[in-house]
Amino acid sequence: MKNIILLALLLLCLTNGYSQNKDFIYENGNDKIVFEILNNSEYLVEGTVNRTKFSFENIDPKKVLLSGKTIRYMAEQGIKGNEIIIIMSPKREDLENGKLKVWLTYKKDEELKKFEILIPVKSE
Repeated sequence: MKNIILLALLLLCLTNGYSQNKDFIYENGNDKIVFEILNNSEYLVEGTVNRTKFSFENIDPKKVLLSGKTIRYMAEQGIKGNEIIIIMSPKREDLENGKLKVWLTYKKDEELKKFEILIPVKSE
């Protein structure tokens, strides 16, 4: 039940973050994750290389696992301080209802915390 409540709060936070600006924000107690699309847009562009950034507060980025179709770490930047730079190049066949699904898992106090982010994608 606790996981369902946390997931519902996550979705609410992500939805609120998206409607207000181009950042997606997840907060759980002192933990905070901010996802930002670096091309100054509110969505990823299909078939294009999109630079994105995950920023963390009170979470060790070395204990974060990101997974999803067409995502990869930027070799020249990767993890810097509390940030991870990621390249996302969504294709139409990778989308679910026009969104790219990315899973994020991190370990905190010997507990695994998992959630997914649905990132809007537009065709250009």
